[in-house]
Amino acid sequence: MNMRIRRILTVTVGVAQSVTALSTLIFACVLYFDLFNVQASLNISAQRLYFYVLTLLVFGFLSLTSGLFLVYEWLESR
Repeated sequence: MNMRIRRILTVTVGVAQSVTALSTLIFACVLYFDLFNVQASLNISAQRLYFYVLTLLVFGFLSLTSGLFLVYEWLESR
């Protein structure tokens, strides 16, 4: 029973982390290309834009990698 709970928790956290990472990466693209006038809405200056986008991209890719590894671990344990 304990192993079953661990598997369910692993896949749930992995999928949630992957969805969060994809949302972060999409937001970084929206911010960079200024879709929907996001830069003006958030009052982001041009000097800080690259820092924010880089931070979002790094967080997104690390989170996506971690989430996919959790899903892969769940698939291997089946």
